[in-house]
Amino acid sequence: MEETTLATLREEILAYYGLNIGHGFIDAGGVRTFYLSAGSGPPLVMLHGAGGGGVLWAPVVDALRKQFSLIIPDVVGYGESGKPNGPYDRLYFTRWLLGFMDAMQLNQASLVGNSQGGAIALQFALDNPDRASHLVLVCSAGLHPLRSIGWPAVVDLIRSQLFLSKKSMRRLVHRLVYDISRFPLDSAVQYLEAVAASPGGKNAFLKGRGRAVRTFTGMELDRITCPALVLWGAEDRIIRPVGVPAIAGATVRWMTGAGHTPFIDRPALFARQVAEFILQKGKHARFTGQSV
Repeated sequence: MEETTLATLREEILAYYGLNIGHGFIDAGGVRTFYLSAGSGPPLVMLHGAGGGGVLWAPVVDALRKQFSLIIPDVVGYGESGKPNGPYDRLYFTRWLLGFMDAMQLNQASLVGNSQGGAIALQFALDNPDRASHLVLVCSAGLHPLRSIGWPAVVDLIRSQLFLSKKSMRRLVHRLVYDISRFPLDSAVQYLEAVAASPGGKNAFLKGRGRAVRTFTGMELDRITCPALVLWGAEDRIIRPVGVPAIAGATVRWMTGAGHTPFIDRPALFARQVAEFILQKGKHARFTGQSV
């Protein structure tokens, strides 16, 4: 029943954006993993943030699938993917991601990660440098100290997950998305509620205890060798950056009129930034802190 509900809500969100795209399940290192797929070209694996699902990338699918082969999984513990018992630290997530890429026969791919998904992408690039060709870190966790976190949003996250509070979930979505006018709010809130209410839906939150989003050390970030693009919503209510992420040579761009999910707020600009960066091999001019 829960899986049917999630599938129905997922299709409602896709329909809002006029999308009819491929989807399926695959065994990723023993975890039944749901994924969306679209387009052709260089592979682009897109990792959503905590509590969500791959369907939240829907606003940028049409633009990006013209140039990339999009592979959009529901990260282990979320969405329609398996939610087994596990530590849900970064090592756990990156082992799952390695299993997913192996199952999808992806020897190498560009990784796009939002929030916790960014931290997973970073850790994966550290552990498997030959498998990540580019990193696109979108309001990524792990780049700034804990004092940069917007704690009212954390409180809403705790309430929405532990107590399945509709009010807190709705408020949390309003904190995530800056421009709610072009977003299927009701369907998205119901989807996120259904994820949390599904069997094992609280495992990632309760067992992970925030370990996946701990701050990377400077020594860890110095080991990143692939080209990296950091995109940040200038109106982010979840993470308020303290300084510039310490990734040597990274392109850092602030997106005005966007919050913690800039791919929802400004999808056309987001897709253009990603495509230009990856297709030019990350070699275009790098302006630290440039606003777009």
